Amino acid sequence: FRGTVEIGRSSDGSLFVIGELPFEDYLKGIAEVPRRWHMEALKAQVVAARSYALVRLRRPSDEAGALRYDLCATTACQVYMGMGVEAGPWGDRWVRAVEETAGQVLVYEGNPAETLYFSTSNGRTFGNERVFGGGPLPYLRGIRERDDGSSPLSRWRVTVPFDDLARFLDFADEWPGGRIRRVVFRDGAIRIRGAGKVASLDRDDLRDALNFWARCLEPGAYPTSEPDGYRLPQTVPSIWYRASQRGRALVLEGRGWGHGVGMVQWGASGKAERGLSYGDILAAYYGGLRPRRVKVP
Repeated sequence: FRGTVEIGRSSDGSLFVIGELPFEDYLKGIAEVPRRWHMEALKAQVVAARSYALVRLRRPSDEAGALRYDLCATTACQVYMGMGVEAGPWGDRWVRAVEETAGQVLVYEGNPAETLYFSTSNGRTFGNERVFGGGPLPYLRGIRERDDGSSPLSRWRVTVPFDDLARFLDFADEWPGGRIRRVVFRDGAIRIRGAGKVASLDRDDLRDALNFWARCLEPGAYPTSEPDGYRLPQTVPSIWYRASQRGRALVLEGRGWGHGVGMVQWGASGKAERGLSYGDILAAYYGGLRPRRVKVP
């Protein structure tokens, strides 16, 4: 890792580790997209990541009044892997994208725009208020997406045998126990029957239960793999799915991965392959906003 590594003890006795480094060096360690992608897609991702980071710098985290930092290193903020990115395979291309867009961000009303992004769509994106609540932002409007078909998560299928489903939902307190005999999907809800028992879950609750308990109880079997061998990143990658019963199993057929707001990363890759510049890619996803050079920390 570049910079200084600070290790300390928080108020609950656990240790924390914080990396302190220059802002542009931080961007060189972000691992959000494959670094072999088209350079215009990489530049679009860099500008989005830089803008998002500047927004988060104004909202530092505070845990137990003792641990203070600007950004976490996971998907809850932006995935940061330090020298594992810039010194790793194709890392020189990512560093080049950072350096050639140095200081460039998207700006709305004089401030960095909250440039949310996600992996793969279900054919469209959504306004920020529909997913996260709050007031609608004019640069985070829903659009149709036609360029992310190369994503391995563009379409996916998950099969969960009823025996597994009953166990996972029992641990999640969503099923009273016993065998499941029938599953019906109607109006966005999944209705489960078996041995005189009935349970109903909405698509979000089913996804949450399977994502936590399937990987916990059967890590060798979940997440499942696609026919081409690609293993899904989560048991149920998104809430954009249809459910059905096939024999004694629940089958989920869905599209996409992520929250659905802002730039579609695989869509940016597809647009770059079609010849769009990184400025055009960003404008397509963020309401016409284009990169501007500002003074960064």
